[in-house]
Amino acid sequence: MAQRRLIKLALGLIFVMSSALAAESDLSCKVLLVKSQNLKASQEVKICTLREETYFISANCQDLSCRFMKELKGLKLSHSPDERPGMEICKNLKGTVEEVTVEKISYSVLRCVFAKDKSFISLNLLESWDGKTFKGPSTPIDL
Repeated sequence: MAQRRLIKLALGLIFVMSSALAAESDLSCKVLLVKSQNLKASQEVKICTLREETYFISANCQDLSCRFMKELKGLKLSHSPDERPGMEICKNLKGTVEEVTVEKISYSVLRCVFAKDKSFISLNLLESWDGKTFKGPSTPIDL
């Protein structure tokens, strides 16, 4: 009886760990040129994308343990119909919305930047947050 419970527990743990690893493997990190609309020059930044170039997070948050992620987990989500949801979430997290052009993307995207630890997240990815998971463009990343 106890042995069956241990086997079930072990299988459950293996499933959870493999699911987490599969989600993390969806993040692809690389150094890209990023040009902020506020700066004249581009700078090299390590960005982790989630299957699409417009869904990205800073490399220092790839393990999802950076400062704003901890605050995001406790944030009550409510959206004003007058504002893009990601902009409102960004403001609630005390971030700054910034328009950037990222190498490999032929148009500009918005990101939320956090000055304290220099972390950032695209508004597309931020808006896919449902309170515990980033839905992203397809497979979710659970926290």
